[in-house]
Amino acid sequence: MKKLKNIALVLTGGFFLWGCGDVYKSKPEEIADTRNEYKFSDQPNKAMQADFMVEAYLQNKMLIEISKVAQTKALDLEVRQLADKIGSDLYDKNDSAEAIMRDNGFVIPTHLGEDRIAEIDKYKEMKIGARFDNRYVELLEDSYEFMKDHYDDVDELTDKRVRNWALMSQAMLHRHEEEIEFVEDSMNQKFES
Repeated sequence: MKKLKNIALVLTGGFFLWGCGDVYKSKPEEIADTRNEYKFSDQPNKAMQADFMVEAYLQNKMLIEISKVAQTKALDLEVRQLADKIGSDLYDKNDSAEAIMRDNGFVIPTHLGEDRIAEIDKYKEMKIGARFDNRYVELLEDSYEFMKDHYDDVDELTDKRVRNWALMSQAMLHRHEEEIEFVEDSMNQKFES
């Protein structure tokens, strides 16, 4: 009887995942958050930390992909160099984020989701030129503002590795913001002359 229940549970889960395949691809963050909340229902702080990591991980992953595009499409050398640095730094951060999430048993999304993919596709479709450079720098500014707000919750993170990762990410965000501002000023000076 116990085997029958286990088989029924596995089949039900399989049908659920099969039926939710499109939902998972369109809203992987929501699925991961729901699965983490369920998994850690008796540990709300751990579920909150999982949500924090998933959001940061996906945002970084999107910026990595757009930075790859910017490395080939940016007209300005400084923008290409900025894209290379940001992409490389965020890639390293996401590697460590994956290890932390895996060690803590957090669900790690395997897909970016339709909205983030649409954002990446927008940059892939843009033509090489100053307009692309400006849009990329504006995206970085907006994304970093969003992430700064996201990292405001760092005081609520109780897991030592998650907290340290978040604090190191905050420091990286501040360094990147200074570099973005420098590149933007340089672009403005070139435009004015």
